[in-house]
Amino acid sequence: MDHLKATKTADVANSLGTRQRRFMTEHSSCAMCDTKLEIRHEINKNDLKIKEEAHCPSCGIRVRVAHHMMH
Repeated sequence: MDHLKATKTADVANSLGTRQRRFMTEHSSCAMCDTKLEIRHEINKNDLKIKEEAHCPSCGIRVRVAHHMMH
């Protein structure tokens, strides 16, 4: 019984690791040319917001813009 539980736990951990690696690759590489993205952050202390912009230095395209609240 313990062996089965340990196997299931290992499977979940491996799956989570794979998803995390895929997420990191998708968010740090250009989907068009696979170049590493340049990510810039602008901090607005008055509004407690962070603006994140990612662009590809090779293609020159802006991949994403996200706004985050500071905690």
